[in-house]
Parts: sequence; C-alpha cells; structure tokens
Amino acid sequence: MIRVHEALANLLLVLPKNLFPFLLQHFAFGNALHDLRRSIRSGLQVLKDMILDYTSDVVPQGGGIHEITKYLLRYIMSLLDNGTSLKIILVGDEQDGKVAMETLQDIVATLISHLEIMLEKESQRYKDAGLKQMFMVNNVNFVLHQVEGSKIRYLLGDDWVLKHQDQMKDHISSFINISWESVMYCFHVKTNKIPIFSNLPTLQIFNLQFEKTYWTQKTWKVENPLLRSNMRKSVSEKLVQAYSTYLEKHKNKAPKLMKYTPEDLEKLLSDLFEG
Repeated sequence: MIRVHEALANLLLVLPKNLFPFLLQHFAFGNALHDLRRSIRSGLQVLKDMILDYTSDVVPQGGGIHEITKYLLRYIMSLLDNGTSLKIILVGDEQDGKVAMETLQDIVATLISHLEIMLEKESQRYKDAGLKQMFMVNNVNFVLHQVEGSKIRYLLGDDWVLKHQDQMKDHISSFINISWESVMYCFHVKTNKIPIFSNLPTLQIFNLQFEKTYWTQKTWKVENPLLRSNMRKSVSEKLVQAYSTYLEKHKNKAPKLMKYTPEDLEKLLSDLFEG
C-alpha cells in the first residue's frame, strides 16, 4: 500500500493538467490518496494491537525463535525500505485535525515493545522454568542481532542497543541459575532441597542431576551459532569449576564414585543446545 501511495502521489505531480479538466476529478484523485494514507496509518495501529494481543496455538519446541518475531523484523525492514514515503504518510492531513502524527521511530519502537510484551506472555506457557528463559534468550537475541546489523539501529539509537544487550546478559544468567540450579546445589548443601536423594553420596546425586539436566537440554536449541557457543562456555565454566573444586577437596574419596572427569563434562557440554 505504501508503494501504491508513492506511485499515485508521483502520478498526480507529473501528469499534464489537461488530464484533469475539471476540479472535481482532481479533487477525487487527491481524496483517494488521503483515504489510502488513512488506511495505511490504521493498518499500522491494527498491527500493533494484534501483536500485543497475540497468542499462538503452539509455542516453539525447545524454546526456539517465534515465527512472529521473524515476521515482525522482516516487516520493520520493509517499512524502512519505504521510509521516505512512509514519513509523508505519517504526517496527518489537515482535515484529520492533526498536523503531526507518529514518527517512523515511534512506530518501530512501539512494534518492538509490543513484541517483547507478547514474547514474555508466550514464555509463561512453558512449564519448565529454564525453557522459559531459553525462549527469551533466543528471541531477544534475534531482535537485538537484527537491530544491530541494520538501519534499525540508527533509528532506535545506541541506548536502546545497550539496554537490550544488558537484558540478554540477564536472561542468560537467569537461564544458567535456574536450569542448572539442582546440579550446582549438590556441591553446596547436602541436599534437603532434593530430599529423595538425601541419603546418597554427593557425587551420586551430582551424576543423577547432571544427566537429567543434560539430556533435557540437549533437545533445546540455541539458533544463533555464536550465542550457542557463548552459552555452552558459560555453563561449562560455572559447572566444571565447581566440580573440579569439589574433586580436589575430596580427592581421597571422590575417585570411588567419580563417573565423569572434568574433561568429560566439558566434552558433553560442548554438544548442548543443538536441538
């Protein structure tokens, strides 16, 4: 519709005036442009409302990137590709009683803000608390990556980027703390938090909890290769260090119950998040 408006507006400027011998026809042509502008502005508002209220039938398996996230970023790029025409459309007609309406920056910022609210609601549909964070990590990273590598960055500004980089760090930290909590807990308190294992030796509890968490998360997917590598590294550094420290402190007893060496853990963790 934006391109249709641009074509009609240009046509009105270049056509010989003798094609519009009567003022009425000229007025009707201009009125059609006015109606088209109103339709485009109305459509943008409808889209913002739809995103805010959206609920999907099924959330992405393994905490992957939501289709709405991909669609909206493509749509925003399309808006920017037609930015010059859209800026004209976003200026209200005098007969609407407004001179200035939303800017392109306002619209893009609102669309992404509504997407973030929708994603937060969608994340609550996952039963696993770690998977909720995995979903947010994937989707926030996708939005951030698209913004950083495109014209959207210049529209939203560096403060927006820095804020969302901090959000990413928080989501990753929350993911590790929540989803690996039961494994890490083995080394700190002997585990009234996991009463079913309370009479087992610490390393046996660790083996059970590690395998349960590992095989669960092996089916989860981090779609961005760099992010996947960084998250594996973050999990590995935290877990292997705690494990190695425990083995060192209990080196007289540990070998009898040790199923994994620290190197074994590193190798296993390097296969995480492939989906």
